[in-house]
Amino acid sequence: MEERMHSVQENINIVKERVTKIPFLEKSMTAIMERLDVMAVEIQENSERLSPNERQKPKNSNDGFEVGSSEPPLAAEGNKAREVHDNGNKGEICTRHVDMPFFYGKDPEEWLYHAE
Repeated sequence: MEERMHSVQENINIVKERVTKIPFLEKSMTAIMERLDVMAVEIQENSERLSPNERQKPKNSNDGFEVGSSEPPLAAEGNKAREVHDNGNKGEICTRHVDMPFFYGKDPEEWLYHAE
């Protein structure tokens, strides 16, 4: 019976310790929420400063790539990757299909790799 009382008393002490941390956690959450509000206002102000043309400007995937440079851009889409090679005036596109490894959970060494 004394063991049970001791166990219950330990559990009560643990709960008391956790309850004393609640005000600190509430203050921390309040500070985080205030910072998020400030960031939201800053984002809104920055968005309003942009002209309509700047907001609608699409990002070009080839920005920073010069024709004739030795490094072609690499565009990844899902599990496919494309490399654009510049051969004179004609650009050639090579597509590779790569399957990611699968793990079925029975045997950790049972990884399957597929590549075409």
